[in-house]
Amino acid sequence: MRAVWFIGKFELLLKCTKYPNYSPKSRTPQQPQHVGSNLEKPTILKVDKTQYNMGKLDVRHFLDIYETRKLMQEDGITNPPEEIKKFVREFVEKLHTYSLDEEIVLKDSTFYDSKGQFIMKIPVL
Repeated sequence: MRAVWFIGKFELLLKCTKYPNYSPKSRTPQQPQHVGSNLEKPTILKVDKTQYNMGKLDVRHFLDIYETRKLMQEDGITNPPEEIKKFVREFVEKLHTYSLDEEIVLKDSTFYDSKGQFIMKIPVL
């Protein structure tokens, strides 16, 4: 009975219950209401893409991410396909040849350096 009471209260919090005044001790019948009448209309947000500017993504950024992935794969925490493991190993090796402040550009699943030279392509599975 407590579970039913809790679920009823939880539904009230979500504003999607048929019985807005549910009480497990009530002896009077509850009249169902339309579920849609309690829901708020969704608002459509206009996204300004300039507010999501991540700034300069440099070698330090990607090296931190991919070294962590490499360690997780070596420790057995993650087990991606062999192509991904190979990509991560080779990408970390290549990133070590660049200065940490050099910008890396990711375009169409391909990494380029600040001069536009190809570094590596993310494998497609």
